[in-house]
Amino acid sequence: MISLEDINKIAKLARIEMSEDEKAKMQKDLGEILGYMDELNSAPIDDLPEETYKLKNVFRPDVDPYQSAQFTEDILAEAPRQEKGYFKVKKVLG
Repeated sequence: MISLEDINKIAKLARIEMSEDEKAKMQKDLGEILGYMDELNSAPIDDLPEETYKLKNVFRPDVDPYQSAQFTEDILAEAPRQEKGYFKVKKVLG
């Protein structure tokens, strides 16, 4: 089971304030999640075929990429506002 001290550390790292009730609920929920992970780790996998659990790359090979700037004009044409080849947006930071 995860300790209340661990919950306090997590809250501090996440920079969030939690009430005592929220901490207790988080302690219970994380304890259940970690318990389930332990259960999964102890599951037998000896009888499973290797392709069931073997890691493999699921991304496509990066072949025949588009030419640089091939679609720039089309994309900019859809923008509500543009300036000098860039999207023009409202200033977010002061």
